This record gives sequence, structure tokens and C-alpha cells, in this order.
Amino acid sequence: TRFTLHIFTFQWHRLPSAPQRWLHWKRETVSFLTVLIPWELRIKEIESHFGSGVASHFTFLRWLMWVNTMIAIPLVAFVIGPEVSVALLTYHHPPIIVILVIILAR
Repeated sequence: TRFTLHIFTFQWHRLPSAPQRWLHWKRETVSFLTVLIPWELRIKEIESHFGSGVASHFTFLRWLMWVNTMIAIPLVAFVIGPEVSVALLTYHHPPIIVILVIILAR
């Protein structure tokens, strides 16, 4: 909220030239984009309290989460998806029951 309040209360006429306005806009955009990175602000807060070694550990954990997500997407698409769709076509039960049978039967 502090970031959005800062943008709306900023007075552009105080910056004397167009290059300075451009640099200000560029810095604010980069600042906003870092907010969109998952857990970035929390990792920065941890880094300020415990140091960069602990922050790099959490950054590595965030990277591992993204790697696991990228591995899970093809797994679901090419292994679990076809199995569920064949089971839905074979058995005449509600989809949730078929999915539970597939999960519990393994």
C-alpha cells in the first residue's frame, strides 16, 4: 500500500527534465516488479535480520519449488491426465469417485 500511495502522491513537476522522469519511472517499475516475485519481500526481510547466507537458502528453496512445479506440469498432463480421462470414460461414476479410486488403488 505504501508503494501505490507513493505513486499517486508523487508530483511530476518537481523533476526538471524528461530523462530524470524516465529514470524515476524506470526505478519505480523495477521496484513494483520485484513485488510480484513470490516471497521476495519476505526473503529481503529475512536477509536484513539474519544475513545473506540465510536469504540464499530461502532463494534456493524458492528455485526448487519452481523446478518441482515445472516437473509436475508434464507429469500431470501426460501421465495422470490420460489415466483419469480413460477411467472417466470406462467407469460410469461421478468424476470425483473415479479420481479417488485411481489415487487409492495405487
